Amino acid sequence: MLEGRHIEPVKNAYMAFWEKVTKLTGAQAKRFDRQKLKVTLDAKTKRIMVTTPMLEIHGASSRPNARSKHRYKIFLESQCTIEGVGNAKSPTFVLTRCTVRVLWIEDDVAADKTPKALRGLHFDYAEDDHHPVFHVQVDDHVLKPEGVDVEYNVDVKRHETPRIPTAPMDLCGTVYMILHDHFSSAVLQGWGEECLQAIESMPKLPCKPISDKVKERGRLDCAWWYPQHQHGYPGSGK
Repeated sequence: MLEGRHIEPVKNAYMAFWEKVTKLTGAQAKRFDRQKLKVTLDAKTKRIMVTTPMLEIHGASSRPNARSKHRYKIFLESQCTIEGVGNAKSPTFVLTRCTVRVLWIEDDVAADKTPKALRGLHFDYAEDDHHPVFHVQVDDHVLKPEGVDVEYNVDVKRHETPRIPTAPMDLCGTVYMILHDHFSSAVLQGWGEECLQAIESMPKLPCKPISDKVKERGRLDCAWWYPQHQHGYPGSGK
């Protein structure tokens, strides 16, 4: 259903979302070059593939209740496949595959020291055999040093980790998790109205795998997993 004319709206949606994140973090989330956002159309399947450039948030602080205070560089990248559903002239963009990779690196080390990679995760949406539909894996090698353009040490050996079922986590959901942990005052009441408008244009995860079970909402939001946001903010759905 998707055509070449849909490439630009998809690009605009990703750019608008990340601009809002940059604003929320006081420019600690670095802007990225539009030309590095890869958005292509598969003429055979009529689907769009998106690969983000490496997204960086520097100087992220520890969680408010953390025992010790540190600063982190956080790197993200995302690959996804999008299809169009609904009205052919103005389709809704829906994710058919989605992977988001995240890496936390020390950001408060001496100039002569090599920082450590502290934790890597990747979130997947895939309806393949032997996968939870929405899941996360711990992977401290999730992003290569040459990819993030930072030399870092990894203390742990690579090993196969379980695919842990999660809430639906696309790029927006993963960024929300990061903001909540490291820039909590920015999302104290959930996404603001400007962010919600930007997110509305982003491709959405299908909620059928869960809505078939719960039959409650038409769209799932990562913010609902945080107790203080269950009532009374615009994105709560209540």
